[in-house]
Order: sequence, then structure tokens, then C-alpha cells
Amino acid sequence: MARASVVVPFAIALGFALAATTVMLVQWLGQVTAYWTMAAGLAAVLALTFIGVITSTYPARRAALLPPVEALRYEGH
Repeated sequence: MARASVVVPFAIALGFALAATTVMLVQWLGQVTAYWTMAAGLAAVLALTFIGVITSTYPARRAALLPPVEALRYEGH
């Protein structure tokens, strides 16, 4: 879970930057009128945060329920 608290914000920032760059590039090319609203940005950040928390919590929860001997047995494989 600690790793996810570092990776998820980084991935959100990277995705946000790529999306903003893509919107500016599309506008510069003049083919489509694209716009970015604060509400759309906030919705994207919230959705990505939710997905990141869910996808990191499930494996962590499964691992936490394993007996330590079982977890160590398969660590090297």
C-alpha cells in the first residue's frame, strides 16, 4: 500500500500532463476544438485515485491473509 501511495500520484500527474499536452496539440493543429475544464480534471483525478486504491488494496489484502510460511515459500518464484 505504501508503494501505491507513491506510484498513484505520480501516474495521475503524468496522465494529467499528457492529457493537457494532447489537448493543446489538437488545438494547435486546428482540427478539433478541444477544451479542458476543472470539473473534468477533478473527475479524472478522483477516478484514477479510486482505481489506484482498489487495484493496490486487493493484492495487499490477499497477501496479508496468507500465513507467513506460505508467503515466504513462493517469494522467490
